[in-house]
Amino acid sequence: MKRWIAVILVILVSLLWIGCSAQTPQSGDYASEKSTPDGEDATGGSSGNGDIGSPANNSDVARKIVRDATLDLEAVDVVKAYEDLLAWASEHDGYEVNRTQNKTNGYISIDASIKMNPDALDAFLEYAATVGDVINTRIDTEDITESYYDTETRLRSMEESLERYFDFLDQSANIEESLSVQREINSLTVEIESLKGKLKVWDSLLAESIVTIRLRQSNDPAKIRREITWSTLSFADMLYLMQSGLMRVANIFVSVLQWIAVILVATAPLWVIALIVIFIIRKRRKKRKAQKAADSNEQSVPKNTV
Repeated sequence: MKRWIAVILVILVSLLWIGCSAQTPQSGDYASEKSTPDGEDATGGSSGNGDIGSPANNSDVARKIVRDATLDLEAVDVVKAYEDLLAWASEHDGYEVNRTQNKTNGYISIDASIKMNPDALDAFLEYAATVGDVINTRIDTEDITESYYDTETRLRSMEESLERYFDFLDQSANIEESLSVQREINSLTVEIESLKGKLKVWDSLLAESIVTIRLRQSNDPAKIRREITWSTLSFADMLYLMQSGLMRVANIFVSVLQWIAVILVATAPLWVIALIVIFIIRKRRKKRKAQKAADSNEQSVPKNTV
């Protein structure tokens, strides 16, 4: 008996050793199956060591920074001040995107947007200070360097993968293989076009800065001034304050309704599950009550005596 136990143990150990050997790949086979001479895997993705030298991690690479600005300005002659700003921007390859000019009670206000080279943005803001009184200036910057270069790397990798899939398509042995490869080609093509579109948008943002200008007259009574007090409000000031307050309340009310709608839609699956659970519980309760009522009726009916 002991001899048979020893033989069984030897056989089990041998099978275990053979299984471990079969599951452990050789280093040469693993390298040939999982990598290419360019350091990429079979699906076109770059290996982990290739990320070390990527442009996003290189301190010497050109940074990709989007810069925009908002300018609040007051001037005695609003039209002339805006024409001067637009003329300066035009001289530096800038152009007008949109303009809205309003006239209320004889006072003019202009809201406009101007696009220009990002290198001229700071000089434009300095020039604006000579045209009128700068009330507020805000510069918004967004560093998209890492996202930009990562997207470029993904795009190159996918394009290389697409070329290999076209080679696989030519080597397909039957229709089933051709359809499978074609599905991968279609999927890669959609992703490539999406990445190209994203890079195109980023390039346009990097190439031009947008300056949003709000220009008001210096003596315009419709704007809120620090010297205005509740005891000396004019009719125009009261009208402006009432309109402004009404718009703020309306915006807050609409925002609350929008967030309520978002929350209701986002939690819709939970509400459906809760309603199903409540329906099941109520149905079981009604069934139990009906059963109890039936039992009580049976007990209340007198039995026939012989």
